[in-house]
Order: sequence, then structure tokens, then C-alpha cells
Amino acid sequence: MNRYVTCLIILLMTSGCGFKYQPQTLTASGIPQNGSPEFNQGWRDGCDSGMAAFGNYTYKLIYSFKKDMTLISNQEYTAAWNSAYNSCRWYTSTWLSPPGGGGLF
Repeated sequence: MNRYVTCLIILLMTSGCGFKYQPQTLTASGIPQNGSPEFNQGWRDGCDSGMAAFGNYTYKLIYSFKKDMTLISNQEYTAAWNSAYNSCRWYTSTWLSPPGGGGLF
């Protein structure tokens, strides 16, 4: 019995080695190159919003819904926001899905 307890303790101790949870982010790495400042801002805001909307509680602590109302009439900002929102929400919901499916639903 003592041998099994020792094995269990060793197993539990070694199974956590090297594991560090870090939420994935697309905000900085996913911005298309050579975009205007409005486009880049729209991408960052849309991606943050998508990850906040479809992420788990950790993502909701880090990201929030963002939409700059002063740029809402700017077509580049709005197009980038929509593209990034859809891309990041899909990525986040897929990455956080349990193995074997789930996706958005």
C-alpha cells in the first residue's frame, strides 16, 4: 500500500513539471502588415473583443470588448474590426474547445 501511495505522489509531482498556462493571443501577431493606423487599431480592438466574447474566464480577465466610437465611421477601422473579431473568436473558440469537438457551440 505504501508503495502505491509513493508512486502516486511521484506521478502527481512530475505531471505538473513544466506546465505553464498562457492564453494564446493573436492581437499582435495577427495584424496584417502595412496597414494604416486606423486599420491596425481596428484589428487590435476587434481581436480583443472576439477573444473576450468567446474566451474562457481567463480570457475575459485579460481582454475586453473594444470599439472606438470616434472611428466607427472609418471604413478601414470597421472592416479590420469585423475581420479580426471573426478571426479571433474562431481561433479562441477552437483553441479552447475540448478535444473531439465543440467549436463555437
